[in-house]
Amino acid sequence: MPELPEVETIMLGITPFLEGATITKVKLNRSDLRWPFPENFAKRLEKAKVLNLKRRSKYILVNLSTGETLLIHLGMSGTIHLLKKKNKNKFTNTSFYHSPHLPKKHNHVEIELQNISLIYNDPRRFGYLLYFDNKKQLQKKFKSYGPEPFSKKFNFSFSC
Repeated sequence: MPELPEVETIMLGITPFLEGATITKVKLNRSDLRWPFPENFAKRLEKAKVLNLKRRSKYILVNLSTGETLLIHLGMSGTIHLLKKKNKNKFTNTSFYHSPHLPKKHNHVEIELQNISLIYNDPRRFGYLLYFDNKKQLQKKFKSYGPEPFSKKFNFSFSC
């Protein structure tokens, strides 16, 4: 399972490719991961512009121009792959497969943006993608979570 520093690293790595880009198409290659995708999941993301990415706990939060937020949790074996559309060779990082070739079998979600495709690949399907209609719903999700380790609220008196 990716730990918080790994999720932070992934979020920082994909941010330059996603920020400012518009989602042109979303393809769900199955109806569920850990849970079923909500109805119209793909359609709700299409045509939205990615404003920014943030991390909260072990979640990647993709804030969209629609006011919605896409939440990505990698579970135990989920990985995110960015493929340039013009690249004829579908090479990616070696990650879980120890190979530069990304097998399509576990490519469960494909999000196309102008110049790249973001692929969520998860052999075990313990990860998930959710969206939240607004910030209030998102805040409710994280209401019981403690402070972020890099925030000023995280201090000795809180952590003991």
